Amino acid sequence: MSWFERVFGLQSQRSGHRNIYDIPEEARMELRRQKRLEERTAADKLLEAFPVPDAPEVPRLGLRVEPASHEGLFQGVPPLLEALRAGGARATFYLNLGPDRAGLYFVRLLRNPRQLLRLRRFGLLRGCSWRTRLSGLLVPPRVVGAEAAPLARRIAEEGHEVGVQPWDRHAWQTGIEHMSADLIDLQMERAAEAYEQIFGREPQTMASPGFVCSNESLRHEEKLGLRLASDSHGTDPYLPSIEAHALRVPQVPNTAPTLLDALGISAPDAASFYESVLAETGGGHWPVLTVYPEVEGMVFLEAFQAFLGAAARKGVKVVPLSELLAARLALEGGLPSCTISYGLLDGHLGLCSIQMFQV
Repeated sequence: MSWFERVFGLQSQRSGHRNIYDIPEEARMELRRQKRLEERTAADKLLEAFPVPDAPEVPRLGLRVEPASHEGLFQGVPPLLEALRAGGARATFYLNLGPDRAGLYFVRLLRNPRQLLRLRRFGLLRGCSWRTRLSGLLVPPRVVGAEAAPLARRIAEEGHEVGVQPWDRHAWQTGIEHMSADLIDLQMERAAEAYEQIFGREPQTMASPGFVCSNESLRHEEKLGLRLASDSHGTDPYLPSIEAHALRVPQVPNTAPTLLDALGISAPDAASFYESVLAETGGGHWPVLTVYPEVEGMVFLEAFQAFLGAAARKGVKVVPLSELLAARLALEGGLPSCTISYGLLDGHLGLCSIQMFQV
């Protein structure tokens, strides 16, 4: 030990002597005990909120349906509902009740010619009419709102889970990292209010379009009292950790690429894409697949129907995210706390929020 350390008290002078800057050992033990107690309490609350489903050991695939436009909601969702009913499957639908400004998505595509050519090559744009391609660009955006009430109620009546996306999908995807906390709160509150006008109750789950969120949006989900959220891309359900603090609203992240992102990059065709998704089910995995009504409900409906049939033959249950989370909690207990960071995914347009390190 140097004389400098002894003089300035940077290290204790005798072995076993406590430095004046150290946390007392009894206090350190109390903090550890309190942290374990809080973790157990949080785990117990999660188990209470998500009762054990029948046969939790059966392989499950969480299905997340995310309409991206007025056309996708009203023309793509009904065929999807028929396909899900025929396949004995259920899903979580995240409705976009705000303005349809899908035309601005195509402006973003024009800045990425390779992406645009890929989508044209595989016919992925056939699910969008010219009205949708110009919506919010050269023609006024259509606000969905109460117009979606009959279809939204039908979705719930058919046994699916219904959540909501933030109010302005395009603004959220392209600018959330620059939004103020107040604007983020407004986006989420307006969406929750529109949902409440349809169902007479507040939403229990919410999803960020395009898998992009922020610390402020995750905090506001706690204020909304959500049971779960799906705002990120990752590997397994988790509790988001912000500034060394684990939040209470569990994340059930998307785990597989979407068909929109995978075709021509990681999958040569729709059949091989769905085969790869099924290969990830079971064996301790908790996969979540996101489908777009504009794609699976209008362009690749037959391939999606075949996928549901293959899942049933394999013994895989296609379920809403809450059931997937309940099975995960029943079999493996509490959720890990993980950090989130922004990143890029192959084939995906724009940044994603990605599940990172367990803390």
